[in-house]
Amino acid sequence: MADAHKYLLDVIKENIFDFIWSSPPCPSHSSFRQNIGVRFRNVKPIYPDLKLYEEILLLKYNFNKLWVVENVIPYYKPLIEAQKVSKHLFWSNFKIEDKKFKSYHRNMNKISELEDHHNIKISNTNLKNKRQILRNCVYPPLGKHILDCAIK
Repeated sequence: MADAHKYLLDVIKENIFDFIWSSPPCPSHSSFRQNIGVRFRNVKPIYPDLKLYEEILLLKYNFNKLWVVENVIPYYKPLIEAQKVSKHLFWSNFKIEDKKFKSYHRNMNKISELEDHHNIKISNTNLKNKRQILRNCVYPPLGKHILDCAIK
């Protein structure tokens, strides 16, 4: 299994990409985990994973092509100012126009519902945590909106 965080650091100066989209793990930033899990369900607090901010700073100061970093709206004030679009925060070197998207997949619990929502099928694979993989996917119209903003 590859480590995307390390890979980004290894290839950043090779200038082989025209666009980088990064989406570091979000559970340690999640307001749901903090506000529901820690406060009401006796979930143990954890340190926020600062790879999010490491990648933002790395891209901002070392990558001169288009880039975006996506993550959840955290339970704390973001350490670096971001652009809010729908229910996500985006850090980028281009302007992202705010746009509303239809209701998100919070109420979708079945893998088949999530597959339909994202228009992908993984139920017949041997991947572990299929539901979590699908819940972590960016909603395709939102992804297209971000890419459209990048090429304007």
